[in-house]
Amino acid sequence: MMENLRRRIENQMKTRFSDIRKEADEHKTVIVGFLAILELVKQGNVLVTQAGRFDDIEIELEKEGTPRYY
Repeated sequence: MMENLRRRIENQMKTRFSDIRKEADEHKTVIVGFLAILELVKQGNVLVTQAGRFDDIEIELEKEGTPRYY
């Protein structure tokens, strides 16, 4: 799942969690996808932003390799 997400973000440069959720056929897939995103953030591969509480999560490629939390 992490590799699929990484490739998708590299191709699109930016994606939203809602887009990933729409493509999931099972609830388990959504959970695994969210955990994969958290791991990619931890590794410093992606940057995640959320404008406000309950807003969509935007995921983009991290250039620096250092995780940043906002």
